[in-house]
Amino acid sequence: MPVLLDVRDPESIGRLVSEVDAALGSSRLAGLVNNAGVAVPGPLEHLSAEEWNEQFEVNLTGPLRLIQGLLPALGTDPARTGKPGRIINISSVGGKTASPFLGAYSASKAALDSLSDSLRRELGLFGIPVVVIAPSYVKTPIWRKAPDPDTARAQARPYLKAMHLFHRYALGEAERYGLPPEKVAASIVKALMDSSPPVYVPLSSRPFLDFTLPRWLPSRWLDAVVAWKFGLRPSRNRSKEI
Repeated sequence: MPVLLDVRDPESIGRLVSEVDAALGSSRLAGLVNNAGVAVPGPLEHLSAEEWNEQFEVNLTGPLRLIQGLLPALGTDPARTGKPGRIINISSVGGKTASPFLGAYSASKAALDSLSDSLRRELGLFGIPVVVIAPSYVKTPIWRKAPDPDTARAQARPYLKAMHLFHRYALGEAERYGLPPEKVAASIVKALMDSSPPVYVPLSSRPFLDFTLPRWLPSRWLDAVVAWKFGLRPSRNRSKEI
């Protein structure tokens, strides 16, 4: 039963909750999958408060509002019948390894990871599992819709070369190593159906590079690799470039 929803709009969420309650009656909701997300790109130095707020409204605040509105249906209301439902939050590898020029996105996903941990511990009282699914690149049109760095942050001249490199790198990695959407969908179904789902599900075609190695490397080493790869090392001629 499709329902149009804007996760930034509390009234829209309220209408959804009412429709779900009307459809369920006294039964419980099987699950909630928070999948809505956007990536607001650009150097943090030049990111406006409006852009920052939009990033968090969609990726963090909206999911929390949905969770709050649907928790009675998922199992906190003792008057409902049936097994407790579960919450699946779609995060990202970016929540663990922050990329340059995606600082707002990475921060929102890291916050979603932490929110999920707190929720899981709180909702254990009601038997409601909370699962984080964290994909790396997925082969969807989102990468081709990404704005060109020239138009997105033309005023940020010192960053432009690095932004171009990162933009091309992300497109290339998505093409070569992106997961098929069906694999992510299957992981979501598994998390909804398993009797004892894991709390964190990393998804990648190369998990060692995307998840394991960044956790093992000292932060300074990882910084050095990123700086070398995208031309973000200090330059003696930086003042002339500016």
